[in-house]
Amino acid sequence: MNTIQTINGTALPCDPVTPNGYSVTTSDLDSSASGRSAETGKMMRYVIRQNVYKISLSFRSTAANIAAVRSLVSAARLTVVFWDLTEWKTAYMYVSDRSVKLLPVPGQSGYYDLSFNLIEY
Repeated sequence: MNTIQTINGTALPCDPVTPNGYSVTTSDLDSSASGRSAETGKMMRYVIRQNVYKISLSFRSTAANIAAVRSLVSAARLTVVFWDLTEWKTAYMYVSDRSVKLLPVPGQSGYYDLSFNLIEY
């Protein structure tokens, strides 16, 4: 199963389409007023938003495929359709820093690892 269906309506150009690494994290965002009480030391949380998605991705492919994925995630705002547990989800996301590493793969030339996070707005 492909874990990322589309980004901005375009399927991933890598072969295979399934990323080398795929992890979905959900987080809660707390108000700046959240923190521990100075009197009791107890946590006082003021959650302003729950279940914000972050998808950690890594790809291993040729230079051409890696360049295509980098180009695909270059926009400031991305519409991402991705798999989360039991269903496809759609979220507006932005991309974190993109890291590319050249790999010494025996018998192959020009293989790279690309990794980045997609973070929900």
